[in-house]
Amino acid sequence: MRALGILPDQEFIFDVADWQRDENYEIYPIGSRPKELLIAPDPSPSPLIRSGHHYLFKRSSHNYPNQYWAEILAYRIGLAAKVPVPPAHAAVDSSTDQRGALIEWFYDMNQTVGTDRFVHGVEYMKRIIPDFDVKTGSQHNLRTVLAFLNAVRARRSMPSPILYWARTFAFDALIGNTDRHQENWGLLWSNSGTVPRVRFSPAFDNGTSLGHEITEAALPKFEDDVHLARYVSRGRHHMKWTLSDGRLGHFEMLHRLLESHPSARRAVRMVANAGWESIAEEINGVTQLARTIDMTQERSSFVLALTKYRHHLLQELR
Repeated sequence: MRALGILPDQEFIFDVADWQRDENYEIYPIGSRPKELLIAPDPSPSPLIRSGHHYLFKRSSHNYPNQYWAEILAYRIGLAAKVPVPPAHAAVDSSTDQRGALIEWFYDMNQTVGTDRFVHGVEYMKRIIPDFDVKTGSQHNLRTVLAFLNAVRARRSMPSPILYWARTFAFDALIGNTDRHQENWGLLWSNSGTVPRVRFSPAFDNGTSLGHEITEAALPKFEDDVHLARYVSRGRHHMKWTLSDGRLGHFEMLHRLLESHPSARRAVRMVANAGWESIAEEINGVTQLARTIDMTQERSSFVLALTKYRHHLLQELR
């Protein structure tokens, strides 16, 4: 097992050419980007990798070749902001020269006894809204989701739904994620103990963020603060406020959430209080590694400036 690059903090670029492919999900069917479900070798090649555990090797789409770095950056930003995000590392399949993010699965795919069972949010939406449009998620809305989750919480031991979504929306605003759709959240059900417990999934699938779609040729425009601010103002959450609403801007959604649910402020404040120096350190660490493969200095600078501006807007909400 080879490590093709290394940072001082032991962040490897892993070679997955010899990793075992999951025979049931060699090509993972959920989502739009090409991905494979792999099983980590035993012994593990690194303390960062869980031996025998499932990992998603997630590549970029053809149109956005650097997109997989957004998954890795989002994980590192999540660490700084204390938001649970599945660990994501840089990886390459040396047999095909394909590059991607190696994302740790957040539950036991083997469903061994005593492990949590994961259910995607889309399964609940289909039950609540009989004609739910699975393809576009056009009926995906917070009011319906909260009503369902509060009903679950009345019968099960479960964290606060409003605090979960406040923290998740704040994180999505920080990274500019526009894709928290009905398959990008869910519940983990545990039957261990005397009282069945339910918990939320971590914030997974974060690749549609951090300006991944901006082409190299367009990057110089964003050195202008006005252009940068205009771009950020166009960002939208996938989830709507109510069934009849349109999609809200990242910070518009947070404003409305705080007005309607003042208790959500502490969750938003937790993300906003992440020090910029810590976030910048994480971003610089990843982009330093990325530049050894396929990220330009211009894109590294753009990601840093974009996230700093979003962080400033988030802090204003505190």
